[in-house]
Amino acid sequence: MKTLITALALVSFSAFSASVQVAEFNASDVSSASGVQASFGINETLGRAWAEVTLASPMGSDSNDTYLRAQVPGLSVVGGSVVLNVDGQQVECAQIRSVGIFHYRQAKATGNCKFSVALKKTQVDDGYDVRTVRKYVLSLETK
Repeated sequence: MKTLITALALVSFSAFSASVQVAEFNASDVSSASGVQASFGINETLGRAWAEVTLASPMGSDSNDTYLRAQVPGLSVVGGSVVLNVDGQQVECAQIRSVGIFHYRQAKATGNCKFSVALKKTQVDDGYDVRTVRKYVLSLETK
């Protein structure tokens, strides 16, 4: 019965366009927009999925790349797939497959969802001055 429900859920995914903001990063902490990369991280046992984010260090800095996890609202694992639920609509973003000789489970993107990065300028008021700060905004977009 669980398999039937999972199969029906996968068939009911519909194609619609949506965008979910994942995280923001100061432009001074990242080399460029192409320096922000993301993929899907999973925990099948708990039914959870998230974004695994890599931030490339700015040129000339002594620090290494930064790796972090970011929660994505509406992203979860459903029956062997990473699913994004936005306003009741579900989109299959990745399929979970075994890879390698040890059968490590990994999420492979389906192409229905794409991580994108945009540069945004915001005004920050620290109580004394107002200044403009450039930030990279990481979003997950569906087709």
